[in-house]
Amino acid sequence: MATFLADVYLTLKSEFPGLPIFLSLSVEDDDNFNSRLHYTRGLLNLSDYVAVSTYPFSQPSVMGEAANIGSNWFQKIIDLAPHKPFAIAETSYIAEYLIFPGITIPSDVHEQRDYVEFLLREAVQKRAEFVTWFVPFDYDRLWDKIGNTQEQWKRTWKDTGLVDQNFLPRPALNVWDSYLFGVGDTEWVLNFKALFQRWESHGGQHPAIVWNDPSVMRVGNEFWMWLSGGFSRDGVKIYRFTSFNGVDWTIANGGKPVLVPGDKDAGDFDWLGTETPVVIKAGEIFHMYYSAHKNGQFPFLTMGHAVSLDGDHWQKLGELISITSVVGNNAGNPWGWLARGEPAAVYIDGTFLLYFTDVKCRHSDCTGYPAPIRGISLAVSSDGHNFQQVGSQPILIPDEKDYPASHGWEGFTTPWVVPVNGKLELYVANFRTIDARSVHRGISRFVSSDGIRFDSVSHHIVLPTENRWSRWHVRSPSVIEHDGALYMWFAADDLEDGVTDPFDAITGLGLATLPQK
Repeated sequence: MATFLADVYLTLKSEFPGLPIFLSLSVEDDDNFNSRLHYTRGLLNLSDYVAVSTYPFSQPSVMGEAANIGSNWFQKIIDLAPHKPFAIAETSYIAEYLIFPGITIPSDVHEQRDYVEFLLREAVQKRAEFVTWFVPFDYDRLWDKIGNTQEQWKRTWKDTGLVDQNFLPRPALNVWDSYLFGVGDTEWVLNFKALFQRWESHGGQHPAIVWNDPSVMRVGNEFWMWLSGGFSRDGVKIYRFTSFNGVDWTIANGGKPVLVPGDKDAGDFDWLGTETPVVIKAGEIFHMYYSAHKNGQFPFLTMGHAVSLDGDHWQKLGELISITSVVGNNAGNPWGWLARGEPAAVYIDGTFLLYFTDVKCRHSDCTGYPAPIRGISLAVSSDGHNFQQVGSQPILIPDEKDYPASHGWEGFTTPWVVPVNGKLELYVANFRTIDARSVHRGISRFVSSDGIRFDSVSHHIVLPTENRWSRWHVRSPSVIEHDGALYMWFAADDLEDGVTDPFDAITGLGLATLPQK
């Protein structure tokens, strides 16, 4: 066999010198791997890649428990030819019990997800050329046709799909998608226990209501956070909290909201609710920009502006009509007619830069999949209230390569902007249609030298998790630089399919940190 492989390899290389040719070599637990080490070394001489085939769930040292996979699983074969490119030619992991006569290998969707997280993290760190999963869909129907007691090995991969036999995605698919669309900033350290949640009053320190949309800054030796409290159709209000460490928070202003909805009878544009605050400071004045459903027209979203000297007592200056007059006016399908809201702001050298979510229909007749498209637009101002948009289009819209509409990606929402090392960093939530529902499925990071042209740093820094409070939506990043690190607070919830009342869901705030190099 070795002579045959050598003849094939040398013949093909002579005819196609630039074509990568490789063998798929098995990686197993240490005992099995070491027993074949001599043959593996010989075969690597006939392969341009260190390309591996591995199914760890069936190995004696693993037996369905992903946590038992050794940290050197891939490194041990890479070390045999470290000068060659690495690739994972075939792999998978069972999501259900695998039962053969006389042997049962336990597993479930959580073990499969844990393996995919390990697999793709290793692939990124070891710069794999590609990863191939076998097989993407469960083949229960095929097994019903081909299965027989003489060839039980054919059932080995029946339940390894990232999509199950009913065509429903498994948790591992979300992890796979996060890497498929790009991944970076793997050094972010996440606090996956909610800082505070709906239904938790933390000893009476704050009300147990739906918390959302954090906006954090340093004031003196404290962190101050403004955030939305409540639910859209019940009149969301804005509250302030304080913290010395960014994790343990106490409500300020005597537990009362600092900004409340306007008066419907008076014709106030924000009578339905005030939410998604961003607070910045220009000189001695705090400026708050916030979202409101324009004159109670749900879901049309517009923006308001308020100012304060102490962060608790605010004077509303009204709607930002210089840029929001288009909201609700669909003639010509302009950017912003569905929404201009969820503001993010920064004050630099006497200029206010306001970034916001800009939404229109993908097509003029509001058809297509998904129907909306969401971008991030920019407007500037010298007085903080009268803004002029930069250009006629959003400065950031989803790249079809990274966020294909065919996969349900609508675009970006809930932006946050922060100066870091002389540049502006922009964080956004990624909005996606899943089963006819629009959901926030992760947070991405971009950077710019001029505040207009942004380059991608990483996609999906934070993803939904299996923790109940963060297993469906992840959104609303708020990032500051502090003590040589980036701190990012974000909102999340488990308001998934079937949960129609937000007060039946758990919502919370998380914290991620990234040490600066």
